[in-house]
Amino acid sequence: MISIEAKKAYDRARYLANPTRAKERARARRKSAPEKTLAEVASWRAENPEAYRESSRATVQRWRANNPEMVRAEKQRARARRLNAPGPHHTAEEWEAKKRAFDGRCAYCFDVCRQTLDHVVALERGGSNAIENCVPACRSCNSSKSTKNVRTWLDV
Repeated sequence: MISIEAKKAYDRARYLANPTRAKERARARRKSAPEKTLAEVASWRAENPEAYRESSRATVQRWRANNPEMVRAEKQRARARRLNAPGPHHTAEEWEAKKRAFDGRCAYCFDVCRQTLDHVVALERGGSNAIENCVPACRSCNSSKSTKNVRTWLDV
Protein backbone atom coordinates (compact mmCIF):
# COMPACT_ATOMS: atom_id res chain seq x y z
CA MET A 1 0.00 0.00 0.00
CA ILE A 2 1.35 3.40 -1.01
CA SER A 3 1.25 6.20 1.56
CA ILE A 4 -0.76 9.32 0.83
CA GLU A 5 2.42 11.43 0.80
CA ALA A 6 4.05 9.12 -1.77
CA LYS A 7 0.92 9.26 -3.96
CA LYS A 8 0.87 13.06 -3.75
CA ALA A 9 4.56 13.23 -4.65
CA TYR A 10 4.00 10.89 -7.60
CA ASP A 11 0.99 12.89 -8.84
CA ARG A 12 2.90 16.16 -8.48
CA ALA A 13 5.91 14.82 -10.44
CA ARG A 14 3.58 13.55 -13.15
CA TYR A 15 1.83 16.90 -13.34
CA LEU A 16 5.12 18.81 -13.56
CA ALA A 17 6.34 16.48 -16.32
CA ASN A 18 3.32 17.23 -18.50
CA PRO A 19 0.99 19.92 -17.10
CA THR A 20 -1.15 20.19 -20.25
CA ARG A 21 -2.02 16.51 -20.21
CA ALA A 22 -2.70 16.58 -16.48
CA LYS A 23 -5.03 19.55 -16.89
CA GLU A 24 -6.88 17.77 -19.70
CA ARG A 25 -7.32 14.67 -17.50
CA ALA A 26 -8.59 16.78 -14.61
CA ARG A 27 -10.99 18.63 -16.91
CA ALA A 28 -12.32 15.33 -18.31
CA ARG A 29 -12.72 13.93 -14.78
CA ARG A 30 -14.65 17.00 -13.64
CA LYS A 31 -16.88 16.81 -16.70
CA SER A 32 -17.62 13.07 -16.31
CA ALA A 33 -18.43 13.24 -12.59
CA PRO A 34 -19.39 16.79 -11.61
CA GLU A 35 -21.22 15.77 -8.40
CA LYS A 36 -18.20 13.84 -7.16
CA THR A 37 -15.89 16.73 -7.99
CA LEU A 38 -18.15 19.21 -6.16
CA ALA A 39 -18.26 16.93 -3.13
CA GLU A 40 -14.46 16.61 -3.13
CA VAL A 41 -14.04 20.37 -3.38
CA ALA A 42 -16.55 20.98 -0.58
CA SER A 43 -14.77 18.42 1.56
CA TRP A 44 -11.37 20.00 0.89
CA ARG A 45 -12.74 23.47 1.71
CA ALA A 46 -14.14 22.21 5.01
CA GLU A 47 -10.85 20.52 5.93
CA ASN A 48 -8.64 23.42 4.80
CA PRO A 49 -10.47 26.70 5.48
CA GLU A 50 -7.28 28.76 5.80
CA ALA A 51 -5.73 27.38 2.59
CA TYR A 52 -9.04 27.96 0.74
CA ARG A 53 -9.24 31.54 2.02
CA GLU A 54 -5.63 32.20 0.98
CA SER A 55 -6.19 30.62 -2.45
CA SER A 56 -9.30 32.72 -3.03
CA ARG A 57 -7.53 35.86 -1.89
CA ALA A 58 -4.60 35.17 -4.24
CA THR A 59 -6.96 34.56 -7.16
CA VAL A 60 -8.77 37.85 -6.56
CA GLN A 61 -5.49 39.76 -6.21
CA ARG A 62 -4.20 38.26 -9.48
CA TRP A 63 -7.40 39.21 -11.29
CA ARG A 64 -7.29 42.76 -9.90
CA ALA A 65 -3.65 43.16 -10.98
CA ASN A 66 -4.46 41.96 -14.50
CA ASN A 67 -7.65 44.04 -14.89
CA PRO A 68 -7.04 47.53 -13.45
CA GLU A 69 -9.56 49.25 -15.73
CA MET A 70 -12.30 46.81 -14.74
CA VAL A 71 -11.49 47.46 -11.08
CA ARG A 72 -11.69 51.24 -11.61
CA ALA A 73 -15.00 50.92 -13.45
CA GLU A 74 -16.44 48.79 -10.64
CA LYS A 75 -15.31 51.34 -8.05
CA GLN A 76 -17.04 54.09 -10.05
CA ARG A 77 -20.24 52.01 -10.26
CA ALA A 78 -20.15 51.36 -6.50
CA ARG A 79 -19.64 55.05 -5.77
CA ALA A 80 -22.49 55.98 -8.14
CA ARG A 81 -24.78 53.44 -6.45
CA ARG A 82 -23.90 54.85 -3.02
CA LEU A 83 -24.80 58.34 -4.23
CA ASN A 84 -27.99 57.09 -5.96
CA ALA A 85 -26.83 58.38 -9.35
CA PRO A 86 -29.58 58.26 -11.98
CA GLY A 87 -29.32 56.50 -15.32
CA PRO A 88 -27.12 53.70 -16.62
CA HIS A 89 -23.52 53.09 -15.58
CA HIS A 90 -20.66 53.11 -18.08
CA THR A 91 -18.58 50.00 -18.77
CA ALA A 92 -14.80 49.65 -18.86
CA GLU A 93 -14.99 49.24 -22.65
CA GLU A 94 -16.95 52.49 -23.04
CA TRP A 95 -14.43 54.30 -20.86
CA GLU A 96 -11.50 52.96 -22.94
CA ALA A 97 -13.25 54.15 -26.13
CA LYS A 98 -13.83 57.59 -24.60
CA LYS A 99 -10.14 57.88 -23.63
CA ARG A 100 -9.12 56.89 -27.17
CA ALA A 101 -11.46 59.54 -28.58
CA PHE A 102 -9.60 62.19 -26.55
CA ASP A 103 -6.20 60.91 -27.80
CA GLY A 104 -4.71 60.68 -24.32
CA ARG A 105 -5.46 64.34 -23.62
CA CYS A 106 -7.22 66.05 -20.74
CA ALA A 107 -10.69 67.31 -21.73
CA TYR A 108 -10.04 70.62 -19.95
CA CYS A 109 -6.37 71.64 -20.44
CA PHE A 110 -5.66 69.36 -23.47
CA ASP A 111 -2.40 68.19 -21.88
CA VAL A 112 -1.18 64.67 -22.74
CA CYS A 113 -1.26 62.88 -19.40
CA ARG A 114 -2.42 59.90 -17.39
CA GLN A 115 -6.17 60.26 -17.53
CA THR A 116 -8.58 60.04 -14.63
CA LEU A 117 -12.33 59.85 -14.94
CA ASP A 118 -14.18 63.10 -14.31
CA HIS A 119 -17.95 63.47 -14.17
CA VAL A 120 -18.91 66.69 -16.00
CA VAL A 121 -21.88 67.05 -13.66
CA ALA A 122 -20.56 65.69 -10.37
CA LEU A 123 -22.32 62.66 -8.87
CA GLU A 124 -22.74 64.68 -5.65
CA ARG A 125 -24.71 67.27 -7.66
CA GLY A 126 -27.05 64.72 -9.25
CA GLY A 127 -24.95 63.76 -12.29
CA SER A 128 -25.15 60.28 -13.74
CA ASN A 129 -22.46 57.65 -14.19
CA ALA A 130 -23.37 57.26 -17.88
CA ILE A 131 -20.49 57.55 -20.33
CA GLU A 132 -22.02 60.78 -21.75
CA ASN A 133 -21.34 62.47 -18.37
CA CYS A 134 -17.74 61.21 -18.16
CA VAL A 135 -14.60 62.75 -19.65
CA PRO A 136 -10.90 62.04 -19.23
CA ALA A 137 -9.08 64.66 -17.17
CA CYS A 138 -5.59 65.03 -15.74
CA ARG A 139 -5.33 64.73 -11.96
CA SER A 140 -4.69 68.43 -11.59
CA CYS A 141 -7.85 69.49 -13.45
CA ASN A 142 -9.96 66.74 -11.89
CA SER A 143 -8.85 67.69 -8.36
CA SER A 144 -9.28 71.44 -8.81
CA LYS A 145 -12.70 71.05 -10.48
CA SER A 146 -13.88 68.74 -7.69
CA THR A 147 -17.70 68.98 -7.58
CA LYS A 148 -17.94 72.42 -9.19
CA ASN A 149 -19.94 73.20 -12.30
CA VAL A 150 -17.64 73.18 -15.37
CA ARG A 151 -18.54 76.75 -16.44
CA THR A 152 -18.04 78.11 -12.93
CA TRP A 153 -14.73 76.26 -12.60
CA LEU A 154 -13.43 77.43 -16.00
CA ASP A 155 -14.32 81.08 -15.21
CA VAL A 156 -12.23 81.04 -12.03
